[in-house]
Amino acid sequence: MSELKRRQEDEFSEPRSRFKAERVTEINEEVIDRSYSLDALCYPSEMMADREEYELVLQDPTGVHVALEDEQGFCGQILAYDIFGDEVLAEADPEVTKEKQGEALYVYTTAIRPNVEGAESVRGIEALKTLWDRFRQEATDAGYEKIVAYARVDNGMSDILQAKCGAQALRRKENWLDMGKDFDYVEIPLKKEKKEE
Repeated sequence: MSELKRRQEDEFSEPRSRFKAERVTEINEEVIDRSYSLDALCYPSEMMADREEYELVLQDPTGVHVALEDEQGFCGQILAYDIFGDEVLAEADPEVTKEKQGEALYVYTTAIRPNVEGAESVRGIEALKTLWDRFRQEATDAGYEKIVAYARVDNGMSDILQAKCGAQALRRKENWLDMGKDFDYVEIPLKKEKKEE
């Protein structure tokens, strides 16, 4: 390839992200601890589950979990599992009982590192897009038809998912799970690859 052609391709190609997102396939104590610790930095205590719940979510065999890294290491995550049969969610929102097994991947948490001592915040569209793009691909590869989530309204997450990730807000849940916050139930349809016959 000529130097001119290489420069033209570099000039018009998308800039490389400073982030890398990968599916989490090995679950161990370190992974559970870092997941729980990141969420503790990102969410108020009334929205946090205990560490044991994170362990259950991460070890769920239907789970699709993606970790985000930058030059300083682990800085973001999406943890998700099949919503089918989740009794806690079904009790709080009976509409979810309409979901079929293997159809809807429920986002348990999305977290991206805020400002903390020793590490700057990486929150922003580039980090979110890198994380969600990889997550969508992994969810599609796992055979899910859609991603579903309860997205906070007050911090703008519902609006961001709708604007940047193709989410549709189907209903609003006030004071969701007694957290003192309103959440939108959102769906993100996944594109299926057409199989050649």
